[in-house]
Amino acid sequence: MLTVRYQDLCKHREAGCHHDLLWRLCFAKRRDIRLRKILKLKGWFYTLYALHVCNHPEVVPIIAADFAERTLPVYEECRPDDDRPRRLLESVRNGTVTHATVEAVGESLDDLIKDSSLPFLSLIYNAGKAVYFVGCITEERDTVRSAHYFSHVSYDAISGAKSHTYDSAVLREKEKREREWQVQRLFWYCDNYEPK
Repeated sequence: MLTVRYQDLCKHREAGCHHDLLWRLCFAKRRDIRLRKILKLKGWFYTLYALHVCNHPEVVPIIAADFAERTLPVYEECRPDDDRPRRLLESVRNGTVTHATVEAVGESLDDLIKDSSLPFLSLIYNAGKAVYFVGCITEERDTVRSAHYFSHVSYDAISGAKSHTYDSAVLREKEKREREWQVQRLFWYCDNYEPK
């Protein structure tokens, strides 16, 4: 079960990492708080930050990989020969990520930007960027930066999941469904995550 530990939150607060809302939730009772409760009470956004001070921070890149993988088909549809993003997600799940793997995805995004002939370029770029930030999470030791990267993964995955259309109603519906899926996935991890 994923929990935010009161002691860890105290250490982060002393180090200048301000998770004020989380601090208030835990400080009121001076005890640990389940991540599921944070998700129910405060929602998706605070849960993304709470994950970084939970009792199993190794789950963060795995959840981020789940979020990013949902948009990977958008990227692969336009760049079918580029397997660098897929390899990065596989290495995150295997725990074998290297700096070179992350940089390779960064290079693939640079190559993508140079190809201005692609329709819906920002959509494709966001899908690739979500994967890139998953790699950044695995390399980052600072929990605040890592949480910031995770919020990028989530937002970019939502942006990348949008369909190839300019119809704002369709875009809003796709965004809503992707956010709902992310919340359900977070609930699943809160209830079912078992460290290896």
